[in-house]
Order: sequence, then C-alpha cells, then structure tokens
Amino acid sequence: MTIALLLVLGAIFLRGFSEAITLAVGLVAIYLALNLVLVINGTPGHRRQSRRDWHAWRASLFQQHGHPLMMTAMALLLFPKLALGLSGFETGVAVMPLVRGDSTDTEAAPAGRIRNTKKLLAHGGARDERDAARPAASSRPC
Repeated sequence: MTIALLLVLGAIFLRGFSEAITLAVGLVAIYLALNLVLVINGTPGHRRQSRRDWHAWRASLFQQHGHPLMMTAMALLLFPKLALGLSGFETGVAVMPLVRGDSTDTEAAPAGRIRNTKKLLAHGGARDERDAARPAASSRPC
C-alpha cells in the first residue's frame, strides 16, 4: 500500500508542482472538514468527558501563563519555531523547483541542478539529525 501511495505521489509531482500543491490543499480541506464533523458530533458521554478535560486543560493553561495576552505572546513567539521545524526533506521538496543548475544544464541533462539538489537535501538531513539530538524544550531546566 505504501509503495502504491508513493507511486501516486510521484506521478502527481511529475505532472507539476502546482498540481501537487492543489491536491494537498484539497486533501487538507477534506481532513479539516472531517475533523470538524467529529468534533461537532461527538457522543454525549464523550462530550461530558471532553468538557472535564477542557476545564482541566484551561485551568492548567492559566496556571502556567496567567493571562490571555501572555498566552498569545507565547504562541506568537513559539509558532515560527514550530513552523521552521519542518524536516529538511519537506523543506527540500518545497524549494526544489527553485534550485539552480549550471549554465550548461539542459532540460534533458540537468546535472548541475541534480548536484545542487543533493547538496540541499544533505544539508537538510544533517539539520534534522542535529535537531533530533537536542533535548526537547520541555526537558530543559528553566
């Protein structure tokens, strides 16, 4: 199954990067809509449990940060770091169409572009290894 999905993904990327992005946006929209249905139509027993969990989570949040403005400030401070936490592979796929090759590269033989893309992916992979070796933020002493 995984190989079949990878082949489909490869075929989509062969058609073009914008087609792949269009498909991804559509899939995310479907995923979010299905999640919304699940959240809205939860069973009554689950809603009661969720309500207790919600209140416990909210109390913990206010105990940690105290004020909604502080929560917002923390979210604004941490979100860019989370967004930049994409692995090198995903970042590489996003920027591969922008990688330049040599002036002698042709459409049939893009040797320089392939070499530069390999450098990009190797650097991203090294970054991932470095990030994985770091302790999680929550385990750091305050």
